[in-house]
Order: sequence, then C-alpha cells, then structure tokens
Amino acid sequence: MATGFYEIFSTVLLIAVFYFAYKYNQKHKADMARAAEIICPNVNCGYKGLPKKIHRGSTALGLLLCLFFIVPGILYFMFKSGYRYFCPKCGLQIAADN
Repeated sequence: MATGFYEIFSTVLLIAVFYFAYKYNQKHKADMARAAEIICPNVNCGYKGLPKKIHRGSTALGLLLCLFFIVPGILYFMFKSGYRYFCPKCGLQIAADN
C-alpha cells in the first residue's frame, strides 16, 4: 500500500515541477518579446534594432543526462532553458532570458 502512495506522490510532484518550470519560462519569453528592439550600450557601437538570439545550454548534453540520469537531465533543461541576446554589430551581451 505504501509503495503505491510513493509512486503517485512522485508522479504528481514531477508533473508539478514541469508545470511550474513551463509557466516560469513562458513569463520570461513574454517579457523579452515586449523588449524586441535594442539600443546597444556600447558607446562605440550604437546599434539600434533586433538582437542576435543564442540558445543557452546544449541539447545533446541534456539528452545524454536524461538518458543516463533522469533527475540531473531534467534539472539541466530547467536551468539552461532560455536565450542570451547579443548585439549583432559588436557582440556585446545585452540580456539573458533565464
């Protein structure tokens, strides 16, 4: 009887973690969508326009961690989700969407 309870509890807990991680990620994506255009803070650059968007983390490493160790893989995807935004003219990092 106790084993069934722990299986159900762990499944519900895992679903809750994924749900809150998804909602957290959606909130940050919406915030970055509002601030689509940038003005580069570099005095020598002064670029105005859309930033260059680079994905954080490695998908291959995340899948490898999920293949061997489920929990570290899930944590890796949660903490490495999002993008970094760079000025396309000078390469200065403008913002990070965590």
